Formats: sequence, C-alpha cells, structure tokens
Amino acid sequence: MPQASVLRVGNSVAVSLPRSFREENGIEAGDRVEVEYPARGVMVIRPLRKPAGERLAAFREMCELADAHGVEGPAGDRGSVRDALEGRYA
Repeated sequence: MPQASVLRVGNSVAVSLPRSFREENGIEAGDRVEVEYPARGVMVIRPLRKPAGERLAAFREMCELADAHGVEGPAGDRGSVRDALEGRYA
C-alpha cells in the first residue's frame, strides 16, 4: 500500500500524495480536493472537478499554445488546432 508523508506548512500540516495517486486521479499541485473523515483514523480524499469555465479557459490556452508552436491540424494542414478540435477545418 502506498504511503504518504505529513509535512508542516506554516501553522498547519499537509499530506504529500504519492505520484501514482495524483496521476491516476488527475490531481495537480494547486488543485482543490474534498476530504472526508468517515471513521476515526480514516480519511478519504477526492479530487474536485474544476469549474467548466476553468476547464474551457485551459482548453483555449492549450489551443493557443499549439497554434503558436505551429502544431499541424488534421491531415497535416496548417489550420488552427482550435478549429480542428471544434470540428471546423481550414
């Protein structure tokens, strides 16, 4: 069973989550999680879904970066990656 470390952060403590857990659950530094204590000595950590607006902003940023770096669209054309992902082909 994976283990985690408890670290001091200011006047609080934090649990360092193992990489395998973070990757499997899509958790990155700065993400928010839900913490539940169903029984003494038991802690359940669940990732909170990012708000739709935040996911859309991340998608747009990804598309802009791909376009800026000349990532080719489908079929090797130089159309916008955003256009390709949204179903509009140049």
